[in-house]
Amino acid sequence: MFADHSLLTQSLLKKLEELGAEVSSIRADLDAQIVSQSPSTRPVSYDGSSEDNHENQPWTQIQSKLDDVEKSIKRLGHIVSGIASNTQIDPSHRLEVEPAKAGTSSTSRCRSQDVPTNLEPQLTPDTRYRPPLSFDFNLQDEHTTTSHRPTLQRQRSTNVVDKIQPSSPVSTPDSEGWTSGFPAESDDLTHIQDSRKPDTLGSTPPYCPTPCSSSEATISAEEMMTGLVSKLTELQTKDAPQKMTVALNDISLAEMQQHIDIHDSGWQYTSIKYKRGPKGKGFLKAHSSSERPVLDWSEFSTRVRRPTFEEASQIFEDVVASPPSSNVPYITGHVKFPSLKPLDPGSRITNDQALQDLHSEYHHIGFNLSAQRMHCEDRTYREGSVYHGFRSYNEVYAGPGFKLWLVVANHHISKFEDFFEQSFSCGTCNQRYGHESVLLAPSRLEEEGIDFSIEIIGRGEAFRTLPGQPHQIINYGACAARSVNYLHDDEEFSPEKASCCCKCGVSENYGNSLVPAPPELVEPVRKPLPSKRQHPHPAQPPKATRACTEVLKRLQDDIDRAKTADPHCNIPYLNKTYLSVTQVDVVLRAASIRSKVAMNQLSSLTYELLHKRQSETYDDNQGEVTIDRQIMYLKEKVGQSILASYLVRHAQLCLARVVDRQTKSQNRKAASPSDLDRRARQLGINNINHHLQEGRNWIIVCGSYEGLHPLILLGSKILGNKLVSSKDGFGVTNKSWHTLRDDHLAAFHSLMDDSFAHKLAIAGKLFLDLLNRLIQPVTNWEQILSNVVNSEDLEESIDLYTTIKSA
Repeated sequence: MFADHSLLTQSLLKKLEELGAEVSSIRADLDAQIVSQSPSTRPVSYDGSSEDNHENQPWTQIQSKLDDVEKSIKRLGHIVSGIASNTQIDPSHRLEVEPAKAGTSSTSRCRSQDVPTNLEPQLTPDTRYRPPLSFDFNLQDEHTTTSHRPTLQRQRSTNVVDKIQPSSPVSTPDSEGWTSGFPAESDDLTHIQDSRKPDTLGSTPPYCPTPCSSSEATISAEEMMTGLVSKLTELQTKDAPQKMTVALNDISLAEMQQHIDIHDSGWQYTSIKYKRGPKGKGFLKAHSSSERPVLDWSEFSTRVRRPTFEEASQIFEDVVASPPSSNVPYITGHVKFPSLKPLDPGSRITNDQALQDLHSEYHHIGFNLSAQRMHCEDRTYREGSVYHGFRSYNEVYAGPGFKLWLVVANHHISKFEDFFEQSFSCGTCNQRYGHESVLLAPSRLEEEGIDFSIEIIGRGEAFRTLPGQPHQIINYGACAARSVNYLHDDEEFSPEKASCCCKCGVSENYGNSLVPAPPELVEPVRKPLPSKRQHPHPAQPPKATRACTEVLKRLQDDIDRAKTADPHCNIPYLNKTYLSVTQVDVVLRAASIRSKVAMNQLSSLTYELLHKRQSETYDDNQGEVTIDRQIMYLKEKVGQSILASYLVRHAQLCLARVVDRQTKSQNRKAASPSDLDRRARQLGINNINHHLQEGRNWIIVCGSYEGLHPLILLGSKILGNKLVSSKDGFGVTNKSWHTLRDDHLAAFHSLMDDSFAHKLAIAGKLFLDLLNRLIQPVTNWEQILSNVVNSEDLEESIDLYTTIKSA
């Protein structure tokens, strides 16, 4: 019965803090109203003097009542603290409440706001200034709560809120001392701050008081394991707040540093790159990036004061108006910590093999002012006025910072959807918000009349989203969080109804309808790439900094890995004086193509192709590029040989070309997904949308360098005509290729824009011409291919291969 006694106590204290904040807010509104009056009508002066009727003025009576309420809140705090410590309650702290006044306030507010029943909890904006009161119920005297009033009145009248920055650490901490719990009396900053302690404020109050008590919006350590989804379903049934209190986790900074390496290739992304939006429009672009900036782990030992709601709103405004100029570290992906028991997303997720990536929790290691763009969860679709799709649970488990959530109110999701579609050139897929990579200022939503909430989530707290609910996040200070997508056991979910585009990357699992992506996401802008000599250089080389040193070290590490995988590979030229981090991010991809391994793959593909043709009967229509023929290739060319694997990739590319060409010729915006899916199913292919998206991705990666396609490695090593995976290889996966966009795509193409790469592309194009029967090989092709494989000189092997074409 008392298993969650401490959590209950903390929740009660938190509720008292919120009540105290509400009182302070009312007092601030009252003070502001008094200040706004003219001198002739203002009966009370703020130098301490008063008019003759001061005591009889209604605002004076209201202030007196507010003082009584604050005293009652403080006494309740003493009582709760006494219960927690099992001490005898001081009789002076007993409450004397008139029964007639006991239950009138909250119920009247609830009725006046007309809150519908049996609906998702609604959220509204709350940007009133709330002073950072210190409700330490063991130390505070009765006069503490009113001592800030003159200062508050001046702040309210001038409407000025200072920009908030995390304070600097008092000393350089020892990471080994970083343990759970609130900083001790010694003020040792190596301890993790417990953001739930009573010296901090809570989150934005809900739209109206919810039927459940704050203690019901708590999740114990046991419930966070296999019972998490059941508990979240229970909270939803009770219309509990979306913000929750959760059990604290004990993880050290040393453990985090040991298991988090920004250079690992498995991260979904590693940083955020900001791009300013149009002036006065209230938004910017926050792009996820695979660039790997230097990590400053001291941020995880820097104390951060919990911001007020007004301050949190101002942080959003400041970042949108003046974003960081360089990439901010934000590491997202899967990682396992020995001291953390993994979250269970529930059987509806874990029993679905198409959702393999969601079976384990995602981790989000955010550094100060990193952000997550406005988005909703995957598989969102709408039926009438009801939204369906994944829900999400996000919990902060480490770090002194806070995740600042801006969440669109559930009753205004459709209004936000209309605003977004009118304001941005987005597509119609279920992830159109996220594709735009937009971070919105709260003032922009206020201008549009869209209700929202700003939630402040620190360590030991969590937040859950509703289906289709748009939200965005700024990390204020450093913090680590983990999240899972989940579904209630009995809620309707038909993922095939969620429209997808080629950017979503998930439609192949359920055969979703394919809709066009925003135009700029389908094809890269193919501008001429300047040569190295055309790059403008500053008059003086940049000064060596820690960041420059880290970039050079990364470059050398990647070069060493490439040379280990293939001692004969050709590393593209990089000017180390003017080195771009983006170039370093893609150098391994470029090196994997400029390698002997890639040339051996090309030789193996050619040998198997030509050897097979010696014993097959040629169909006059075999070279015809049609949709049905490419679908048949996808069905037939599945096997273990290198040629079979490549022909699937080649058919994907050809399918994308012919579908898009046919769509364009018919003056349509997109191919008919139902027609394409029907034709594919008739031919025995069930995941045609996946292949179509893969083909479009290959078109984007290759750009104008068509001959690179057969040189992109199918495996780490080639032995005969078999693919062999190896940890010692380049480590470049299909996923890493398909994430090439924008600056990274341009950087990759620039590293392939020299005479050596041009010769490679010519060799690759020869193979494609052989494949398409546009040219014939010489009679001694077997000997030529043997010489290509046996040559230890990469350039010589390229020259040898080009002699395979018959005159």
